Amino acid sequence: MDSQDNDAVPQHSNKRWKKKATSRRSWTDKEQQVLIEALKEIVNLGMKTDNAFRSGYLNVLYDKMLIAFPGTDLRPTPHIDSKIKVWKRIYTAVDRMRTLSGFGWNDIHKSITCDDDAVWEAHVKVDPNAHGLRDKSLPFYEDWCIVFGKDRATGEFAEGPAEAMAAMENEVETNDIESENIGKQPTSGSVHARTSDVEEGRPSKRNKSEPLMTCMKEMNATMREFFTMKRVQVCEMISRLPLDPVDKIDATIAITAKAQFVDIFTSLNDDADRLLFIKRLSRMGG
Repeated sequence: MDSQDNDAVPQHSNKRWKKKATSRRSWTDKEQQVLIEALKEIVNLGMKTDNAFRSGYLNVLYDKMLIAFPGTDLRPTPHIDSKIKVWKRIYTAVDRMRTLSGFGWNDIHKSITCDDDAVWEAHVKVDPNAHGLRDKSLPFYEDWCIVFGKDRATGEFAEGPAEAMAAMENEVETNDIESENIGKQPTSGSVHARTSDVEEGRPSKRNKSEPLMTCMKEMNATMREFFTMKRVQVCEMISRLPLDPVDKIDATIAITAKAQFVDIFTSLNDDADRLLFIKRLSRMGG
């Protein structure tokens, strides 16, 4: 069904899936059903907190798949991990569209609807993950809401995104500078310390910091993508309001200037409330 990512297969403690798995595999309906039920089960058991699954969750899911399908060639990586990522991308794209004007939801077929071709084409350009989802039946959507439903920024999280991003960027830049300085004009003591680490087989400070730096950069990129999409969502909402072009531009500039305004505006339920918010913001001086 879905093309899977070609990642290395990690070693399981009991070596049940030591054999390398092929990266491409189609899932049967029964396999997908068992996986989604297993995901909901581990969520209920508390294996997912703070928008992330706890370490070892792939092994738990694999164990459940193995019980249902003895001898299965499914592996935690790339198969299960990739399937979950695909599901989350679809859920996020659909969940975003359900908050925008011009899109609807068919609760019988569990599909996103859009009557205006121009609106759909414009949105797909903004969010390529929405491609192919128009009128597509998504039987697992309600299950995805249970599994991924809390993987969205809350109002509390979104109050200060600019500050959080700046702090992470500063931290990454500092670590990059420190890493680049390793080996430049070293003192005899530092050379001896690093030489000893290599001789004794201990990882260097640079090696220890690299995973953290990589993680921070990935988080930074994710946050940038999220807040870019939120601001694009603001532009789409304002474009549909009965305002003069100049007023639309002024409102867009004022709202997207602050993450708190973006969060409030996109959380409003209808255009009337959004117009009131713009009016109030104008009185405040933007």
